Amino acid sequence: MYCLYIDGSGNNEKKSPAAYAGILYKLTNSGKIELKKYKKYIGYETQHEAKYQGILEGLKYAMLLNITQLNIYGNLEDFNGNFLKTFVPGSKETRVDCVFPPKLISTTKFHNISNEDKYYKKVKGLVMDVIKEELYTYTYGMDDTSNFL
Repeated sequence: MYCLYIDGSGNNEKKSPAAYAGILYKLTNSGKIELKKYKKYIGYETQHEAKYQGILEGLKYAMLLNITQLNIYGNLEDFNGNFLKTFVPGSKETRVDCVFPPKLISTTKFHNISNEDKYYKKVKGLVMDVIKEELYTYTYGMDDTSNFL
């Protein structure tokens, strides 16, 4: 079994500096093994769009690894089974330019979790790092964020 923890930052009401991050894990008898970690600044977007893009990125990695069952965890109160229609070719809601295996889509489940979950905190920290790096670069015009708080 596999799981993906995602988070996206931004404003719920209007476009603002936004980013997403995700960590894909394989579940084993001895715990979780980290398979892939990703993060990206996406410019000015809503929080919902940041989460959407984070989930999309995670599904692409799952597809590349031939994963057929995936549990997605995060602060996902806005996402449910209808959300997956956006990944189905031919659906009027389709928003993606690639085709995901039907088995992956049909077995993917979303779980809304507490902000206190240790794995969620880890991915939330990645998102905040991306935003800090982008704001530092924008403010100071430098790519070196090593001295940034």
